[in-house]
Formats: sequence, structure tokens, C-alpha cells
Amino acid sequence: MKLSSTQFREILGNKIATVSFIKKDGTLRTLTGRLDVVSHLHGGQDSTEHMPEYVNVFEMSKQQYRKVNMNTVQSIRANGKEYLV
Repeated sequence: MKLSSTQFREILGNKIATVSFIKKDGTLRTLTGRLDVVSHLHGGQDSTEHMPEYVNVFEMSKQQYRKVNMNTVQSIRANGKEYLV
């Protein structure tokens, strides 16, 4: 099942969550982060604006933004629940 960015946003809300997904190079990546963090933007804009299958997630441990492809999400742990995609 593919996950839309709207469904992803509904699951995460504005809470910290852990997301596992397959990177472009085929490796599994797990990150802990949250959506809609703007405090680290440097005058830029959302680079996923024209790519509806991607969502920007702010990775807490590295203090950097990551693009997550909704088509490759494997699982999400948020709000005390685990969602397998």
C-alpha cells in the first residue's frame, strides 16, 4: 500500500515520530523527527513543493531536513502506535 502525504501528515501530526523507509540507493533508513519545523530554515522554501510523493521531515538527531518518499515508507511509530505500510 502506498501512503499519501496527507495520510502521513495525519499519522504524525505535529509530534515526534520514527519513520523507516527505503532510500533512493535501496538501503533501509530509520529516522526520528517531526514535520513542519521551520526554525532551521535559512530563507529557503519547501523543496518538496512540486514533488507530491515526498514530505520534508526534520531529523532531530542531526538537526537536518530529510526528504521521505511516501512510496517507500515501511513503518511509522507515532503516538504510541506502530503503523506498518
